[in-house]
Amino acid sequence: AVAFANRGMAHLKLKEYEAADEDCTTALALDHTYVKAYMRRGVARRELGRLDDAMEDFRMALNLEPGNKEAAQELRAAEAILMGGRNGMHEKKEKEKKEKEEEKMEKERIEMEKEKMEKERMEKERMEKKRMENERMEWERRTKEQEAVEEEYIPPPKPARRAVIEEIRDEEETPSPTIPSNMQDDEKPRAPPSYPPPTQPPQTSFEFYRVLNRLRK
Repeated sequence: AVAFANRGMAHLKLKEYEAADEDCTTALALDHTYVKAYMRRGVARRELGRLDDAMEDFRMALNLEPGNKEAAQELRAAEAILMGGRNGMHEKKEKEKKEKEEEKMEKERIEMEKEKMEKERMEKERMEKKRMENERMEWERRTKEQEAVEEEYIPPPKPARRAVIEEIRDEEETPSPTIPSNMQDDEKPRAPPSYPPPTQPPQTSFEFYRVLNRLRK
């Protein structure tokens, strides 16, 4: 038992708490009155976070040796840690509970915002559809009114075409320029020369020319 307890002490110094717990448990199995094995196993279990088991080991050591100051001190330290841990756990649980409530309220607020936005979107779509429907109905009404006006409209008769005969006036004779009396003969403009009309052959008959040709022969 002493060998296992000593090896357990070596594991404690190396911070190998699981191995120290096993060696001390083996030592106590061999000698259940071994106080040092209870103390060392209690320290190992305290470091492992098993405070209830550590306090039980320290109580066993005090029962075997009521005047063991080290066991009493370790027991008080373990109880303080346990109470502080319980208070800390309580505070932690309260904090977690509060955080969960706040998270729940935040989710509810987000859901309400989403529902509000969805309702606003649907309302906008409804108003837009209504506006488009009113515009369509107004367009149809105006179209029908325009068609009715076009059906009632009778175009005026077209005026008859009249033939316009314009009078063609003769060109006005340009007056001949006047010649002043005091102008010299050389200065007066000369008239263009006149030529006699071409002479035309006498109107003779075909018989006359035939007789004339015979005489020439």
